[in-house]
Amino acid sequence: MSAENTEHCERLLDEAEYHGRCLAPGDPSAQRYLDRQVGKGKLIRPFRGMYARSASWEKLTPSQQHLHIVRALALKHPDWVFPHFTAAVAYGLSVSYADIGPVHRMVPKRAPRASSKDVRCHAAPHRAIHLVGGIKVTSFAQTVSDCLRSLDFANGVALADSALRISGMTSMQLCELLDAHVADGTHGIVTARRAACFADGRAESGGESIARAKMLELGFMIPDLQAEFPDPMSPRKVYRVDFCWNMPDGRIIIGELDGRDKYADPAKTGGRNTVDVLADERLRESRLSMYKHPIMRFSFRDVMDSNAFRKLLIGFGIPHLRRRASGEQILLVRDKDMMFEGIRCR
Repeated sequence: MSAENTEHCERLLDEAEYHGRCLAPGDPSAQRYLDRQVGKGKLIRPFRGMYARSASWEKLTPSQQHLHIVRALALKHPDWVFPHFTAAVAYGLSVSYADIGPVHRMVPKRAPRASSKDVRCHAAPHRAIHLVGGIKVTSFAQTVSDCLRSLDFANGVALADSALRISGMTSMQLCELLDAHVADGTHGIVTARRAACFADGRAESGGESIARAKMLELGFMIPDLQAEFPDPMSPRKVYRVDFCWNMPDGRIIIGELDGRDKYADPAKTGGRNTVDVLADERLRESRLSMYKHPIMRFSFRDVMDSNAFRKLLIGFGIPHLRRRASGEQILLVRDKDMMFEGIRCR
């Protein structure tokens, strides 16, 4: 390939990166050049017929990588509509990396399904279409309903929490949304309603949401979220903690979920380097320790290990759920009893 054509391909790659998408060239000669660059390790082929610079691709989160592929598909197929987890990622909903796999595409109900390992087709009647970031997706309400019915309780809580955070809805309104879009008896509706009932928009990350859901599944008292503590040395400054248990005997226990994104994600570090973030975190914990409250730190790996997480919660004295005489479980949420089995919402 001539130097001129090489420069042309590099410009195309620059343009694709600028618009947050993969490059899907239509020119066979350009594709041959790009394939050679893949062989050299300079480019990656994340989806058939699509290319991205390896160094740039590795810096993206799985959600961002998914959107890069989808934007390229939307450019190539402007009539395509993306539902389910693909639409959820476009809306910024919390979807676990394990569920960000194939691209989800909506097709007419009577059209033949052409699902593959890369594209999962959903045959559905006509649904409202919204444009989000240049991508045609199903409505927010439809997307949330579809996804919640496909998730287990913990991951459903993560998505439901983010839905409340983004939309400003209450958990009651989210349950009403489900009822409006999903009929009784539909597969997954019971778990979806439980997740919607338990949702709390104050949760700031999917990890925090899953941790809270696991606490419930393991039978422990549910903490308050994002409780505020003034800095004892500078009362105008306030520290928020991930979890806070206000115990019946007056004690307070603080819970903090350690996640790598707290130290690496620019959106959460404010552009600071890792050393500065860690220094600030040590100072923050030092100031919080002046309150003499126990601080339980744990990782997402701890959360996913039920035995380890149970031992940790017991070790810090977190109480189990209470039971009524009938045996029905109740839990403490914002100092009020909430019946979980009966799907009673806040």
